[in-house]
Amino acid sequence: MRLATWNVQGLRTKQNEVFNELEQNKIDLCVLTETKKKGKGNEQIIIIELKLNSEQIVIIGVYAPCDDTDVTIKDQFYENLTGLLESFKNNKEVCLLGDFNARIGKKNNDLVVGRYGENRINDNGQRLIDVCKGSSLRIMNGFFPHKDIHKYTWIQPTKQLQSIIDYFIQRKNI
Repeated sequence: MRLATWNVQGLRTKQNEVFNELEQNKIDLCVLTETKKKGKGNEQIIIIELKLNSEQIVIIGVYAPCDDTDVTIKDQFYENLTGLLESFKNNKEVCLLGDFNARIGKKNNDLVVGRYGENRINDNGQRLIDVCKGSSLRIMNGFFPHKDIHKYTWIQPTKQLQSIIDYFIQRKNI
């Protein structure tokens, strides 16, 4: 199964482009964030439970609050995420994908964070690391080397800014 996450920064004028790209890359399931679609609610976590062959898989799509969001809102979000993760039994494979608005840095010989990330850690990054440690999850982006064009998930070309804030996370026991 091919999974992806994509911060589309507005879907209204990009629907055909997004669908074509997903089809071209043979993506089976994609978590889209920042679609800017109007409607009821402001969902930040979505869950899909699948059974493939004899494997039970839980896919959690996430759009986390920005790093400069009020601390009480971030506390509530990460408490909800932790409670959700605790509700799934260890016999289920758990994958989290999405825009975590977190910068997790890079570490050598660490079970959660790999050595191929970026240097900076922010508050959301530390919160995400703590959740992953407590739930035996591994943030996969940093465990494999990538060219910069594929490494950074957020780019602001006019200000020459780039960071890694979108992640693929899974259980460590795979």
